[in-house]
Amino acid sequence: MNREVPPRYVVDASIVVKWYSKSGEEDVEKADKLINEHIKGECLLVSSPLVLYELSNALRFNPHLNQEDVVRAIKAFLGLEIELLGFEEIFEEMLEIAFQKDITTYDAVYVALSRRHQIPLVTADYELFEKLKGLPLVISLKEMSNRGRRS
Repeated sequence: MNREVPPRYVVDASIVVKWYSKSGEEDVEKADKLINEHIKGECLLVSSPLVLYELSNALRFNPHLNQEDVVRAIKAFLGLEIELLGFEEIFEEMLEIAFQKDITTYDAVYVALSRRHQIPLVTADYELFEKLKGLPLVISLKEMSNRGRRS
């Protein structure tokens, strides 16, 4: 039996935060569609362990969430079984990208993972996306949802 391998995507914190912090976020429906496809096995999502710290921090400073809400959100995220790919193998490439594109190392880690593993990076950080225009494998959340993907 020849089963089709679902597409893989690197997701950064700009996507993940939308799953738990709906207030004041744009493109929440598009982010929710992506996680629902992961849950159904229609795609596989991967990220960096850094996403846990970025998500925790973003939720900690969300005025609509308390400590218990943040704990629940992090536990829910861990339950999604998103593969978290290591830092050691990509840190030099991450630094190169950060300097070349004048972006934070936090943002560059996701780009480096995408490059190293040849997996498209999906971001909802549209300022970052503008800085990365022209790089292969970088997709904005808006662009991804306009590609006629599964409903």
